[in-house]
Amino acid sequence: MKIFIANDSTVLTALMRAIVETEAGYQIVGTASDGMQAVDQMEYFRPDLILMDIHMPRMNGVEAVRAIIQRYPKIRILITSATINRNMKLIFDALKYGAIDYIKSPSLSAPPGTRIDKQSLRKAGKKLLNKIKTVTTVNQKKNALVYQSDHVAQVCHSKKKHIDIKQPVFNGIRPMLGIGCSTGGPTTLVLLLCSMPRPLPGPVLVCQHIDPGFDESFANWLSGETGYKVIIPNHQTQALPNCIYVAKAGKNMLVSGQRIYFEQPPSSQIYIPNIDRMFMSMAKNNGKNVCGIVLTGMGDDGAQGAKSILDHGGTVFIQNNETAIVESMPNRARSLTGIYMGYSPEVLGQKSAEWMKTKAGK
Repeated sequence: MKIFIANDSTVLTALMRAIVETEAGYQIVGTASDGMQAVDQMEYFRPDLILMDIHMPRMNGVEAVRAIIQRYPKIRILITSATINRNMKLIFDALKYGAIDYIKSPSLSAPPGTRIDKQSLRKAGKKLLNKIKTVTTVNQKKNALVYQSDHVAQVCHSKKKHIDIKQPVFNGIRPMLGIGCSTGGPTTLVLLLCSMPRPLPGPVLVCQHIDPGFDESFANWLSGETGYKVIIPNHQTQALPNCIYVAKAGKNMLVSGQRIYFEQPPSSQIYIPNIDRMFMSMAKNNGKNVCGIVLTGMGDDGAQGAKSILDHGGTVFIQNNETAIVESMPNRARSLTGIYMGYSPEVLGQKSAEWMKTKAGK
């Protein structure tokens, strides 16, 4: 695995190099201190993976990602930043242009000149090494093709009016759409939501695996990209039509009727917020008036929940492998539900909107 580091901090570059090279088969083939230098060196190094900083002189990480993916679509890019919370809009923009994921840069407290052993390096870099293993499963050529759908982004920008509407209900309950996603989810969501004709006669609930502190930035970015009113709901929030509700980081988002509430996940739960828990609560409370969509992601979250929706008379759609940045979640959902037909994000948006309108009697 040939890895390239683009970072204007010599300390962080040295630390990440030391951490990465504790893993057998990983090699740092080059470094750059700014985005322009990184772009220029790609022709020579052709790495498998770039660890890309956001704030750098001459050219920042967002523009560097855009330039590299356009020229070298097979190169995977992982955003690494020491100040994740302050840079979330830039990070989500980098994902839009083809970066796969993001992670906070590792840190290690030690006096200057201290010799750091391999065990300490691996402990400090555990999250980084795990994330590298995840993103290296991604077919980056496919990833680049999906993310270069600029025409969809242009459609979104023409739909930026927030429309507050009241729609008729179906058998006393509005149709409710649930979407579950993980790695590759933010940009896939944009493509899906931008393809939905508006206004929507019911609410859309989104469960994206995300760490605490990042959910508000994600919701703001999603609203800016799609033009929808995107809300991180409070406990007992009424779910309204034509609104997008994003699960809080660190909590499970559930529904009862048309109200949203939260639960503290058990310590044994791997995926947080949990897609299965959201889907199961939607199925139990709203039955045939629920549609669940399983999008790109690592692992099996969403599969049991999708089966529960089907068992309660609801509808399920699954992203196809041709466009899913990571295929694990869609494949597992297919296996459990027996639904083998998959769709691109754009088609999923159209089909789910048609389903909502049919259920609402529109």
